[in-house]
Amino acid sequence: MSDSDSDPNEMTLTGTLFAGKFDVVDRIGEGAMGNVYRARHLPTGEWVALKRLHPEHASDEEVTARFNREMEATANIRHENTVRVVDYGESDGSLYLAMELIEGRSLDDVLIDEAPLPARRVADIGRQIASALVGAHERNFVHRDLKPENIMLTVQDGVSDFVKVLDFGLAALIDDESTKAARLTAQGLRVGTPLFMAPEYIEGTHSDHRGDLYALGVVMYMLVVGKAPFLGSGYQLLTRAVTETPIPPSQQPSGCEPWLESIILRLMEKKPGKRIQTAEEVERLLSSQQAVTLFPFEREEATQSSTPPPYLERPTPASMPPQKSFTPPRRAHYSPPVQKGGYGPLILGAALVLGFFGFAIGIFLLWPVLYPS
Repeated sequence: MSDSDSDPNEMTLTGTLFAGKFDVVDRIGEGAMGNVYRARHLPTGEWVALKRLHPEHASDEEVTARFNREMEATANIRHENTVRVVDYGESDGSLYLAMELIEGRSLDDVLIDEAPLPARRVADIGRQIASALVGAHERNFVHRDLKPENIMLTVQDGVSDFVKVLDFGLAALIDDESTKAARLTAQGLRVGTPLFMAPEYIEGTHSDHRGDLYALGVVMYMLVVGKAPFLGSGYQLLTRAVTETPIPPSQQPSGCEPWLESIILRLMEKKPGKRIQTAEEVERLLSSQQAVTLFPFEREEATQSSTPPPYLERPTPASMPPQKSFTPPRRAHYSPPVQKGGYGPLILGAALVLGFFGFAIGIFLLWPVLYPS
């Protein structure tokens, strides 16, 4: 999309020197709050994604507060799976946020082009998203709008499918009373994307970091199944998310390994108390299952399939920690006794001989009593 399609106030940004330190090249995206530009940060020479709040929103206290929360959240969450902030501030009456420029694909595009994905790939992507949430939750931030569009897959240090979580525009401080009033937009609608909103948030009850875990469960469900757990739009979708139980992934045409299905469904529990409680625990579960439980399935399938794609290749034996072999106990089977030849006849013969001699000795001893002279 060219700048000519945008607000006239935005037309002059491309090709200009913004805030005295950003050489703006072109626009790469737009949203309700502002446009995103590709620019070079002159002090460092780094290419960045420059997000600038729309000038017409400068006087809107709620929108400004949301943008400020994004700047604060993204700048304070320093994690390898979270987009890195290069600079932020205010210029010419508009707020801006400059982040590292991510070259890759959104998880939304991956879903469209490739889903359903293999179990190990889903586990690895989910583990990295959970790790990013650990970094946010440790600093008392919840994302509140985790969805495939806000998750990028890139290549970093030779590792493909490296996750970067974006867009903390709806992020809120946990238990911060000052942010509770901002849960509704100016139009009276709850912020966030309905499909990924936890039931307690839809119902307007207390919500916390476990809402992010619910959203992660929905994202993983879609990756492994290839479609959303609930279909519909607007009120219908919200109602289904609160009242209906999703069809287990294993019952979908794509199928699902039992261990992965268990994690996904536990994340999507309606009641927050029944979910996996922390992102750290999710990360641990996905890491252990990926490293241990999944390998037997892959070895079993390896004899029936061709060479797996790169993301299914296992570490070489030299790089894997030694593991104890485990042989499951055999189930006991009952078989009725079978008569066989052997020592049986000898034992029977000996018993007969001993019986004869015992009888003879008994007669000899009793004879004087029975027939006295």
